[in-house]
Amino acid sequence: MTLERQNAWGALAALDMFLGGIGAGAFAVGFMLRLLGEMEWLAVTGMVLGPVFVAIGMIFLLLEAGSPLKSYRLFQGLATSWMSRGGLIQILFVIFGLGYALPGFWLPEWLVSGGGIAVGSVALVLALAIAAYHGMIMSQARAIPLWSSSVLPLLSFFTALCTGLGLLLSISPAYTGLYGNTEVVSSMGILGIVGIALIIGKLITTWYLVSLNINDTYVASVRSMRAAIIVDVVCLILALFLLSFGLAVGEETYFMWTSLISGTLLLAGGFIIRYSILRAGYYAPIQILL
Repeated sequence: MTLERQNAWGALAALDMFLGGIGAGAFAVGFMLRLLGEMEWLAVTGMVLGPVFVAIGMIFLLLEAGSPLKSYRLFQGLATSWMSRGGLIQILFVIFGLGYALPGFWLPEWLVSGGGIAVGSVALVLALAIAAYHGMIMSQARAIPLWSSSVLPLLSFFTALCTGLGLLLSISPAYTGLYGNTEVVSSMGILGIVGIALIIGKLITTWYLVSLNINDTYVASVRSMRAAIIVDVVCLILALFLLSFGLAVGEETYFMWTSLISGTLLLAGGFIIRYSILRAGYYAPIQILL
């Protein structure tokens, strides 16, 4: 059987999914940190960067789709198109996310007020929807078994949260000087526990992706991703080891280094798996017999 690879989506679409996932994950993790009262400045920074990354990702998506000046067409299929629904969700997230996070730099009490938490909660729900959305949008390509598989939204969800956490981990050393050793260890410990849970979730989802055997086209797609999957899994396992090591030692200096390295690994693995999924969009062309 001769297979063909889709060429409608390329690197710009991968950047949209990568940056959008980082933004959604960074906001979700930052929101959790702020509710727990841990490293407030790191939490607020993550929540501000979340909508910014999503907005930049949308620009790449519009460039991939054609002319950004015709972006209004994105919302013409809300009833049937996941791309249209996702565009609306992302715009609402940018509005609510910035509406909650930005005032936190000069009005910290806003973040814990009733109105602030209400706005932030809406933004959190939208962020979690975006995390899964990048897998849902691909499900519309029914002719591509890998994209239309049930595991892709779940893999997208865990990839988004892992990369968002990776962003906060990688920038966290810059904030440790603002806090005492006890608060840094406590906050990094929470991030480490969350990271371990998310990494395990993504590893399980990746195993599910590889173990499925929908048809020959799906198997061919997964086989073409073999190198990318191995690299991503290695990054996840190394990050898992570093976070576990930081938790076991429980010292600020070790946390700084393990956070920086594990965060970088999560970001690198996230982009690799996003791009490889787009590249593995194989389908069996319809042959017309005369």
